[in-house]
Amino acid sequence: MIKLLTALLLVTSLATAQNKVVEGRIVDKDTEQPVPFASIGVIGTSKGTSSNLNGQFSVSVPANFALRISCLGYETI
Repeated sequence: MIKLLTALLLVTSLATAQNKVVEGRIVDKDTEQPVPFASIGVIGTSKGTSSNLNGQFSVSVPANFALRISCLGYETI
């Protein structure tokens, strides 16, 4: 059975022109437990990161962005 991820996101403005930093936490939708080492990619760029042991991540994004979040055993969102 494929589990679903829930991403809690917070967008923080940086001093630079159009860039922002997205900070969030990836958790299991059913158990609300953190999902470590999930891959977070900024669609249309080569930027990305992975979540830490607590499911937390931070990534720099352009003004208009979409994220792709994936982890083995979970449905990609």
